[in-house]
Amino acid sequence: MSEPSDLGTRIVALSRKARLGDITIADWTQRIRALIESQPDIETVIDISAVRALEGESGSSSGTLFFDARYRRNGKQEDGRFVLRFTPVTPLFHVYDIAGQVRLQQILQSTAVPVPGLFWEDPTGRYLQMPAYVMERVEGQAAPADWHLHGVIAAAAPEHRRAMLLDYVRTLATIHQVDWREQGLGFLADRAAGRCLIDREANWYWDALLWADEGRNMERLQPVYQWLIDHEPAGARAVLCHGDTNLTNNLFRDDRVAAVIDWEMAFIGAPECDLAYIQNALATMMREPLDGVPLLPELWAYYEQITGTKLQHMGYYGLFATWRLTCILILGARHFPADFKAAFGAFLDGAIQTMNDSAIKVGAPVVEI
Repeated sequence: MSEPSDLGTRIVALSRKARLGDITIADWTQRIRALIESQPDIETVIDISAVRALEGESGSSSGTLFFDARYRRNGKQEDGRFVLRFTPVTPLFHVYDIAGQVRLQQILQSTAVPVPGLFWEDPTGRYLQMPAYVMERVEGQAAPADWHLHGVIAAAAPEHRRAMLLDYVRTLATIHQVDWREQGLGFLADRAAGRCLIDREANWYWDALLWADEGRNMERLQPVYQWLIDHEPAGARAVLCHGDTNLTNNLFRDDRVAAVIDWEMAFIGAPECDLAYIQNALATMMREPLDGVPLLPELWAYYEQITGTKLQHMGYYGLFATWRLTCILILGARHFPADFKAAFGAFLDGAIQTMNDSAIKVGAPVVEI
């Protein structure tokens, strides 16, 4: 069987291929040029270069490319490094709301949340042949999925690792402090039908499984799905949640989070949703401590300290996090080749076992493996 890090690398590669499809770099270059040339303040596009897919794990659920551009605007030559986000050729989810992502990032630019600046949008796909937008490429390094072995965190001294992880939690607190009602983010509370926060978000993933025709897997997940809805804690504080709080979705620079990226899973939920999802990001750490990296209880305590709030029902939200991750893995596996599905099946069984471990702790049903 493949090593976990090798398996994760191939999962990312296969997922990214499904999102990008067979569109050539030459085609992308031509489309990007057309989009920039269409902007009223652009006099001429001098060059589009270095068009390429991402390296590492961030952006594997989305259509994402890097590129450089040189152009003239207002009589001056400008050079920039950019990120193109577009509707995936083969999507992971049933809904991929480019307009919603643009709206969210535009709003967050006026807050303390660090996000990339937006440049151009193609909401109908007139130029890029699919809905898309262009944002700045922020200087920083995203941690890889095997962040405890490689990359910006693993390579740092213990005191710098600690600083990065604490700022990661501090940034989550900043996201949760956004007044989403005042800022016009109410559309994120209506992603699916439901009476309460978790009810709606669980239904969003259930809708995705229905769309993907995952009947057999839905039978396996249904007991936990229903338990989560029936036992949702009352009185949860509704906040803006990033939804995918993996370390891979943070760009680190000088021991701080320079930008939070990949907002396609954002929703209105309880702060505990994001804080419990951290356990997925730190799963390897539970078995292999890394000097300087705070363990989960300390990170949660730090969040409580800086926000003056008390995290509650973390067992429940931990189960919700592992249930969501299992849904995502099932949806992602649909486009894997047959020769890889056996190895991935064992990986999925491991995720379900983790979910079952969480279920046992709170008295929820377990799922057949």
